[in-house]
Amino acid sequence: MNDSKINISNIRKAIPKIPGVIWSKHYRNASILIPLVKIGNDFHLLFEIRSESIKQGSEVCFPGGRYDKLKDKTERDTALRETIEELGIDETKIKILGQYHTLVHHIGMLVYTFVGMLKINSLDELSIDKKEVASVFTLPLSYFKNNHPSEYKLRLEAKPEIIDDNGNIVTLFPVKELGLPDRYLKPWSSDDHKVIVYKTPKAVIWGMTAKVVYDFVDSVT
Repeated sequence: MNDSKINISNIRKAIPKIPGVIWSKHYRNASILIPLVKIGNDFHLLFEIRSESIKQGSEVCFPGGRYDKLKDKTERDTALRETIEELGIDETKIKILGQYHTLVHHIGMLVYTFVGMLKINSLDELSIDKKEVASVFTLPLSYFKNNHPSEYKLRLEAKPEIIDDNGNIVTLFPVKELGLPDRYLKPWSSDDHKVIVYKTPKAVIWGMTAKVVYDFVDSVT
C-alpha cells in the first residue's frame, strides 16, 4: 500500500467498535459448552471424561471441539453441535443461556465458551458417544465455591530447532538468517505458566477446563 494514500479516515475505520483479539485469524478456533444441570435445589456442572483412545484420553473436559466451517456458521453452532454429538442429547433439551468469555490459550487457540442448561432429569437420559466420551459426571457449583484449586507452575520453552523422527535437525526459526541475537540460537523460556488443579472426589480437573471453571464460578458466586 502506498503510504500517501493512508489518511486519518483509514485509521479511524481500522479501529473497531468492539475490540477483538489481535492475530485471531491465525489462531485455531474451538468452542465449548459449560453445561449446567439442575439437581434438586442445586446447579451442577457436567463434565466429560475423554475416551482413552483419543487425544488427552482419560482427562476431564467440557463438551466441545474445533470450529468446522463446513458445518458451523458461528462458534455457538460449534458448541451446540459438539455437545449433541458427544452427549447424545436432543437439541431441544439444550437451552443456551448466552456466550461467556473467550479463553486465549497459550498454544495458539481461541476457545469460545457458552453457558447452557441441559433439560434432563437424570444422566441416564444421555447416550454418550463412547468413541469420544468414556463417562460423564456432575459436581455442584457450590463445590467449587467452597474448594479452591491448588496452584502449580510449568515452564514453557521455545525451540528454534527440533530433531525429527529420523534424528535430523529441523530449523523452525532461522535466527542467523534473520539477523537476530545469538541468544535465540538456543531454547529459551518465558515466565512460568500458572496451572490450577481441582482434586475433586470424582476426578482431577486441570488445565484449560479448570481455568474456565474457576473464572465462571468466580463470576456467579
